[in-house]
Amino acid sequence: MNQLRPYRSLFLLFFLVLHSATAFGQSSDAPLKILPPKAEEHAEVDSLDEGSAAPWRAGVSDESTVKARALFQDGNNLVRESVFVPAIDKYEEALQHWDHPGIHYNLSLALLNLEQPLRLRHHLVEALKYDGRPLGEEQILRARQYLKLVEKQLSHLVVRCDHHAATVKVDDKVAFRAPGKLDQYYPPGRHRLVTSAPGYVKNEQDLSLVPGETKELSIKLYTEEEWTKYKRKWSPVGPIVVTVSGIVVAGAGGLLFWLGDQQIRKEDERVQDECPDGCDEDDTKVSQSGQTMQTIGIAAMATGGAATVVGGILLYVNRKIPYREDPGKRAVSFAPVVGPQFSGLLASGSFQWGTL
Repeated sequence: MNQLRPYRSLFLLFFLVLHSATAFGQSSDAPLKILPPKAEEHAEVDSLDEGSAAPWRAGVSDESTVKARALFQDGNNLVRESVFVPAIDKYEEALQHWDHPGIHYNLSLALLNLEQPLRLRHHLVEALKYDGRPLGEEQILRARQYLKLVEKQLSHLVVRCDHHAATVKVDDKVAFRAPGKLDQYYPPGRHRLVTSAPGYVKNEQDLSLVPGETKELSIKLYTEEEWTKYKRKWSPVGPIVVTVSGIVVAGAGGLLFWLGDQQIRKEDERVQDECPDGCDEDDTKVSQSGQTMQTIGIAAMATGGAATVVGGILLYVNRKIPYREDPGKRAVSFAPVVGPQFSGLLASGSFQWGTL
């Protein structure tokens, strides 16, 4: 079966209303930027807590902790000299030996000087993994504030799929294999979500993620039969009535023609028996009546035949035409959107069309 790939479209209706800075309690200048702490604040972790019974120490050898500490101190020295990229490399190398919250914390401080919000969020989350331990209270507070700020710059995407053996991809990268759930942050903007499974139609969606927004999706897959719908150009009653009426009229015309023929035959036999020398005009009226019936019958058969042909054509034109439609399509949804320089209403939905 040949099929045309369904065309998809994501339509967005976005009404922007500019507001003054006081309307939102923040400046309408440049987008929010996270500023790193000043050097004199001594925000970084100076040393790594040993904590032999701590969860971050479990399974880590003494040799690994020694290597991690040396790399960690090298990173700290580079940060104090404002050499951030090499310092980040040192911290990441230290993490390979010891996954310590303090290393994650100092690495996140170094990343504040780079525009890498996803990477920054990852290390902030890891730094707070054990309820902030072993960081100090001020460092915990700072990490939570930075985490809150950076998440306002990102988009939160939550995708659920319970279909067995389905593969969910975001931007051509495998996010998870169902049944399961994706709970991740992404840069704002356009993203492609594709879910596929053997024997099912691929589910493809174009997402438009907004900063600070949490978008939740529940993915369902359907078979080709579930995707296939049928429609007619108009109600089937009209073509059926025309066709049936044509058959009835043609049948009545055929019957009338036969009755006229029978009447003519009988009249011819009577004339031969009763009027061997010819009959008067009154006797020929019966024969003329039979001919009239035949004429009307022929006209009725022609009319009925034409109506039947037209009805048949209408039935063909009005046959069921298969097309593809998403069984799980939703109506248009609306969501408020608020930003540093604007507010508005985001209306989104999708529609598909196509033929088989």
